[in-house]
Amino acid sequence: MINSVSSVSFKAATPQEALSRPGKYSLAPKETVVPEKKNSHKALKWILGVTTAAITTGALLIVGKNKNWFKILEEGPLKEAKLLDKCGHHLGKAGEALDKNIWKPVVRFTTETLPEKCKELWAKIKPDKADKATETAAEKITEAVV
Repeated sequence: MINSVSSVSFKAATPQEALSRPGKYSLAPKETVVPEKKNSHKALKWILGVTTAAITTGALLIVGKNKNWFKILEEGPLKEAKLLDKCGHHLGKAGEALDKNIWKPVVRFTTETLPEKCKELWAKIKPDKADKATETAAEKITEAVV
């Protein structure tokens, strides 16, 4: 039983009107919360991911072509080939094109053109040591590439 002289009160300490309380249907202005911006660099992550995937795929195609994982078919057998054989043919052709148009020019640039440019620059800096330094640099680059 509740005593009428009880010290427990269910009223608010300060009286409030129903429409001035913060809530869904209140007339009082709501506090706007501005979310913090995340520093996630999504575009950079996406570009790095796509670049990594492209380099990996290209490397696998070139290695597959060089190790004969993909069988390149002639025109006649290509028409009669099954789906997986056709896929292997097209992957081999893609590896061939990457090897011819991208990989070989990069290797040629690093083994032929770059040492000559280094030799010219080194000759300007130290003329007496230019030949020896360029030869050792070309040997190291050739060993790393091959």
